[in-house]
Amino acid sequence: QDFYVSEWFVQLIIVMFIIFPLCLLRNMNALKFTSLVAIVCILLAALTLAIYGFTPSLNSPVEAEDATFGTDSDAGSCGEIRAGPSGLTVLAALPVFSFSFLCHQNTFPIYEELKNATVKRMSIISALSMVLAVVTYLL
Repeated sequence: QDFYVSEWFVQLIIVMFIIFPLCLLRNMNALKFTSLVAIVCILLAALTLAIYGFTPSLNSPVEAEDATFGTDSDAGSCGEIRAGPSGLTVLAALPVFSFSFLCHQNTFPIYEELKNATVKRMSIISALSMVLAVVTYLL
Protein backbone atom coordinates (compact mmCIF):
# COMPACT_ATOMS: atom_id res chain seq x y z
CA GLN A 1 0.00 0.00 0.00
CA ASP A 2 1.35 3.43 -0.95
CA PHE A 3 2.12 5.85 1.88
CA TYR A 4 -0.19 8.60 0.57
CA VAL A 5 -3.27 6.41 1.02
CA SER A 6 -2.27 5.16 4.46
CA GLU A 7 -4.26 6.22 7.49
CA TRP A 8 -1.44 8.10 9.23
CA PHE A 9 -0.67 10.19 6.13
CA VAL A 10 -4.30 11.19 5.59
CA GLN A 11 -4.59 12.16 9.26
CA LEU A 12 -1.38 14.18 9.05
CA ILE A 13 -2.65 16.08 6.00
CA ILE A 14 -6.00 16.79 7.67
CA VAL A 15 -4.30 18.07 10.82
CA MET A 16 -1.76 20.19 8.95
CA PHE A 17 -4.09 21.79 6.42
CA ILE A 18 -7.50 21.88 8.15
CA ILE A 19 -7.31 21.57 11.94
CA PHE A 20 -4.08 23.50 12.59
CA PRO A 21 -5.13 26.62 10.62
CA LEU A 22 -8.49 26.61 12.41
CA CYS A 23 -6.65 26.54 15.75
CA LEU A 24 -4.75 29.70 14.80
CA LEU A 25 -7.87 31.85 14.51
CA ARG A 26 -7.91 34.64 17.08
CA ASN A 27 -11.56 34.57 18.07
CA MET A 28 -14.39 32.08 18.30
CA ASN A 29 -16.58 34.13 15.95
CA ALA A 30 -14.34 33.13 13.06
CA LEU A 31 -15.35 29.49 13.62
CA LYS A 32 -19.11 30.05 13.26
CA PHE A 33 -19.34 28.75 9.69
CA THR A 34 -16.96 25.87 10.36
CA SER A 35 -19.01 24.91 13.42
CA LEU A 36 -22.23 25.09 11.42
CA VAL A 37 -20.81 22.78 8.76
CA ALA A 38 -19.61 20.38 11.49
CA ILE A 39 -23.03 20.32 13.20
CA VAL A 40 -24.82 19.70 9.88
CA CYS A 41 -22.41 16.85 9.06
CA ILE A 42 -22.92 15.26 12.49
CA LEU A 43 -26.70 15.51 12.22
CA LEU A 44 -26.65 14.07 8.69
CA ALA A 45 -24.49 11.16 9.82
CA ALA A 46 -26.76 10.49 12.81
CA LEU A 47 -29.88 10.71 10.63
CA THR A 48 -28.37 8.38 8.03
CA LEU A 49 -27.51 5.82 10.69
CA ALA A 50 -30.98 6.11 12.21
CA ILE A 51 -32.67 5.60 8.83
CA TYR A 52 -30.39 2.66 8.04
CA GLY A 53 -31.03 1.09 11.45
CA PHE A 54 -34.82 1.31 11.30
CA THR A 55 -35.44 0.47 7.64
CA PRO A 56 -35.71 -3.31 7.24
CA SER A 57 -35.08 -3.31 3.49
CA LEU A 58 -31.70 -1.61 4.05
CA ASN A 59 -30.77 -4.17 6.69
CA SER A 60 -31.14 -7.23 4.45
CA PRO A 61 -28.21 -9.64 4.33
CA VAL A 62 -25.52 -8.90 1.77
CA GLU A 63 -24.66 -11.54 -0.81
CA ALA A 64 -20.98 -12.35 -1.34
CA GLU A 65 -20.93 -11.02 -4.91
CA ASP A 66 -22.71 -7.79 -3.88
CA ALA A 67 -20.41 -7.02 -0.97
CA THR A 68 -18.58 -3.74 -1.35
CA PHE A 69 -16.17 -4.17 1.54
CA GLY A 70 -14.90 -6.96 3.68
CA THR A 71 -14.36 -10.59 2.90
CA ASP A 72 -16.66 -13.39 1.85
CA SER A 73 -16.95 -14.38 5.49
CA ASP A 74 -18.69 -11.03 6.16
CA ALA A 75 -21.41 -11.73 3.60
CA GLY A 76 -24.86 -12.28 5.00
CA SER A 77 -24.10 -10.91 8.46
CA CYS A 78 -25.37 -7.46 9.31
CA GLY A 79 -24.89 -7.76 13.03
CA GLU A 80 -27.54 -6.80 15.49
CA ILE A 81 -28.85 -3.37 16.38
CA ARG A 82 -29.27 -2.53 20.05
CA ALA A 83 -30.84 0.54 21.62
CA GLY A 84 -27.87 0.91 23.92
CA PRO A 85 -24.67 -0.76 25.05
CA SER A 86 -24.81 -3.75 27.34
CA GLY A 87 -22.47 -4.78 30.10
CA LEU A 88 -19.11 -3.08 30.38
CA THR A 89 -19.08 -1.89 26.76
CA VAL A 90 -20.68 1.34 27.96
CA LEU A 91 -17.30 2.25 29.47
CA ALA A 92 -15.75 2.45 26.01
CA ALA A 93 -18.21 5.19 24.98
CA LEU A 94 -18.03 7.10 28.26
CA PRO A 95 -15.07 9.35 27.32
CA VAL A 96 -16.80 10.43 24.09
CA PHE A 97 -20.01 11.32 25.90
CA SER A 98 -18.14 13.07 28.70
CA PHE A 99 -16.09 15.25 26.37
CA SER A 100 -19.07 16.10 24.16
CA PHE A 101 -21.14 17.29 27.10
CA LEU A 102 -18.31 18.93 29.05
CA CYS A 103 -16.90 21.48 26.64
CA HIS A 104 -16.08 23.79 29.53
CA GLN A 105 -12.71 24.75 28.04
CA ASN A 106 -14.57 26.94 25.50
CA THR A 107 -16.87 28.64 28.00
CA PHE A 108 -14.71 31.67 28.77
CA PRO A 109 -13.79 32.54 25.15
CA ILE A 110 -17.45 32.23 24.15
CA TYR A 111 -18.58 34.40 27.07
CA GLU A 112 -15.92 36.97 26.26
CA GLU A 113 -17.15 37.32 22.67
CA LEU A 114 -20.85 37.27 23.54
CA LYS A 115 -22.64 40.55 22.80
CA ASN A 116 -24.32 41.93 25.94
CA ALA A 117 -22.80 39.11 27.97
CA THR A 118 -24.90 38.13 30.94
CA VAL A 119 -25.15 34.96 32.97
CA LYS A 120 -28.70 34.47 31.69
CA ARG A 121 -27.63 34.66 28.01
CA MET A 122 -24.73 32.30 28.65
CA SER A 123 -27.09 29.86 30.40
CA ILE A 124 -29.40 29.90 27.37
CA ILE A 125 -26.48 29.21 25.03
CA SER A 126 -25.26 26.37 27.26
CA ALA A 127 -28.75 24.85 27.43
CA LEU A 128 -29.16 25.02 23.64
CA SER A 129 -25.81 23.35 23.06
CA MET A 130 -26.73 20.56 25.50
CA VAL A 131 -30.08 20.06 23.75
CA LEU A 132 -28.30 19.83 20.40
CA ALA A 133 -25.90 17.23 21.83
CA VAL A 134 -28.74 15.20 23.35
CA VAL A 135 -30.76 15.26 20.10
CA THR A 136 -27.71 14.18 18.13
CA TYR A 137 -26.98 11.27 20.47
CA LEU A 138 -30.64 10.20 20.57
CA LEU A 139 -30.64 9.93 16.79
